[in-house]
This record gives sequence, structure tokens and C-alpha cells, in this order.
Amino acid sequence: MNLKIKDFGVIKNADIKVDGITVITGNNNTGKSTIGKVFFSYFNSFHDMEIKIDNVLKKKRYADYMEYLTNVLLDIPELKDISRQFIRISIRKLSNKFVWNKEPVEGDEIEKIIQEVGNRYNVQSQDIKIIQKLMVRAYEEKLFDKYNADIDESEIEKEIVTRYFNLIFDGQINSLSEQKDANISINIQGKNLSLVFIDNQCQSIVGNLTIFHQAFYLDDPFIADELNDRLRNLSLYDENQLLSIREHLLLNLSDLQENSLDKVADAVIFKDKLGEIDTLLNNVVEGEFIIDNDGLKLNQVKYMRPIKVSNLSTGLKSFVIIKRLLELGNLRNKDVLILDEPEIHLHPEWQIIYAKLIVLLQQKFDLSIIVTTHSVEFLDAIDYYSKYYKINDKCNYYMSVEKDGGFEFQHVEGDLDKIYEKMIRPGLILDKLKYNLEENE
Repeated sequence: MNLKIKDFGVIKNADIKVDGITVITGNNNTGKSTIGKVFFSYFNSFHDMEIKIDNVLKKKRYADYMEYLTNVLLDIPELKDISRQFIRISIRKLSNKFVWNKEPVEGDEIEKIIQEVGNRYNVQSQDIKIIQKLMVRAYEEKLFDKYNADIDESEIEKEIVTRYFNLIFDGQINSLSEQKDANISINIQGKNLSLVFIDNQCQSIVGNLTIFHQAFYLDDPFIADELNDRLRNLSLYDENQLLSIREHLLLNLSDLQENSLDKVADAVIFKDKLGEIDTLLNNVVEGEFIIDNDGLKLNQVKYMRPIKVSNLSTGLKSFVIIKRLLELGNLRNKDVLILDEPEIHLHPEWQIIYAKLIVLLQQKFDLSIIVTTHSVEFLDAIDYYSKYYKINDKCNYYMSVEKDGGFEFQHVEGDLDKIYEKMIRPGLILDKLKYNLEENE
């Protein structure tokens, strides 16, 4: 898989290869996180795009049909004194039935639905019959079907992509230094999908690539603190809602349908492939998750009571998030996992364990993993374990460099000394400061 970015935010040019694990290094504010967010936006805006477009069309038909029926009924003088609630509920029930759900409905069923609503609100029989007649006529003439004709699905697709990228990048997509079009393209197994943004709007989508997998963006272990409230709140996000990075992760961490049959296959894959990963995770996150009225907790043998996830150490939460995604079956084969500076809250020993976890996840689940880091030890551990588990041929390393007021990303092949040299420079500065201090004493 290759991602190409040109004139996007602070990035002048990037050509990023992701065969397994891709590590991106460089100074702060040089576009490292932008690359991960582009991956996230790309995959999650195009994932299930057909379903997204279909839902937009359904909502449009639903809204237009509701408006049509409401206007027809409210224009009838004889109905001016009828309960507005009766009219509104009658319209909604019928619109839900044969516009939203596309269920076949016969005239007598329409009459039955309206009769039930009318009886509930003590509506006079002659008024019920008038509304029944109007509803049957509207259904038989298929008036709601005509609203598909004027909608260009390609424009809907561009609008979805525009809204998703603007949600993730807070309305700043095009180059921050020049007035240029932003270009992004992803190539997977010879199939390409290219985007052009002008004035932060997606103007062009070209290609024959279909996205089947999700991307998960992990940058803040404290998101685990929100799980207790999230689990107590049974009103899930609207399935048609465009989710931010945080909302997307929360939704997948707080899955309230663990017993759903559509998770069975993923649970089987999880148990079959986990092996060494499970052992590694259990050495760090010992115990099992339980859910009660007080939220998500970790039950450990060494304690009398289970611990709320929010009360775990920050470093431990980093492992909890991975374990939870796997156990729920939400992180699946060939998905994209983006880890933005995961070492920040980890003890040096746990950095090494986390690096091993990343390598094992790639090996067992064939994930595409993008990692940004400032840690020499963490980078070194990824390099070591990728060689130990013989996936080093699937690892790519990049370093940000300044170019013409923006940043490019150099592909560092073979020897990583160029990256190490830049990362250990602060240590050399500190050694010099210590030497000067000793000299002055």
C-alpha cells in the first residue's frame, strides 16, 4: 500500500509505503501526525461508502415524502381542526414503513395503521378516512420514488469525503503556505483512489479502489477514562453519524453488543491467532474485563475488588485499549492501526514490550501499522523485534525534513543511523551542558 500526499497542510510531499509497519520520525509540528490522520480519514470516509450513500438517499426520500404528505394534509380545510399530533404520527409511521425500510405495504395495511393512530388520539372516523385515502393514493402513485432522479451519487460521495476530512482536520486541508490544490492518492495492489481538494472541499474522486477495512487512531490513553460513562449511556452514536477520531475509538472500545452473532467469527479468529499476543498482554494487563452498572472494570486475582479502568495507570491504559479492541473482535485482519507517539506514557521497559506487541499484531493479523515516535529505545525495539520475528522486510522508516517552507518525508532504507543520529542529538547537547557545568565548578 502506498500513500501519496502533496500540498496538504504543512506537508509539501510525502510518498509513504505501508507493507506492514511504517515508522515515522522527526521534530514536532512537521506533519507526522497529519500522515496518520490522512490514513484515518481516507479509510473511514470510504469504508462502507455504498451504505453511507444509500443512507443519505433514504433520508432525502424520507424528508421529501414527509414534507409532501404534511403539505397535502395541512392544505385540506376539513382537517384544520384535527390533532396535529395525529397527522404527524400517521405520516411518520407510514414513511418509516415504505420509504425508510422499503417494506411492501398494501392499501388495507395503510388504513389499519392510520386507524390505530386515530383511535389512540380519539380522531373522528370521517377524518381518519380522509387521511387514509390520501395516504393510499400517495403510496400507489409512488410519489416518493421521484426524489432519487435529481440526486448525483458522485456528488454525495464528494460531500461525505469533504465533511469527514474537515471533521478530522478542523477545516484546514489545503497547503498552509501556498495557494495550491491538495492531492492525496492511495494505491493498494495496483488499484488507485485519488482525491483533489480545493479550498478545503473535495473536488475530484478518481479511481477503482474499494475500501473494505477500518482505521483505528490511538493517541491518548486517557480515552479509557471515558469508558465508564460511555457504557452507562446506552444511547449509541447514530449509525449514520460521521465520527471523530475520539468518537470512533470510544464506539469500538465500548461495544455493547458483545453477544451479537456478527462478532462470533471475529472472536474465533481472535482466539485462534492470539497465542503469544495474549500471553504478552496478560503479563501486563492481568485479569479479565467485567461490565456492571458502574461501568467497565478489570478484575484481578490479587485484589479483593475489580478496578475501574479509569483508575488504572496511564501506561497500563495503553495496553488495555489494544486488548479491549482485540477481545471485542473490532480490530480485524488487514485493518489499519495508527499509533501516534505511543511511548509517551510508557516506562522504558514497557516501551520495549509495546514494540514487541506491535510486531506480533502485524505478524498475526496482517495489520497495516503506522507509528510515529520520538524515542530511540522504542524505535530500536521495533527494529529488533521485526528482525527477530522475520517481518523486517515489511518495515519502512521515514524521517521528516524541511523543504520550501513545508516538510517532506525521506525513506530511510537499510541502516537507520540517519534517524538515530538526529534523535540522539539532544543527548549530545545535554552531555555538553554537563561538561560545561563541571568545567565551571
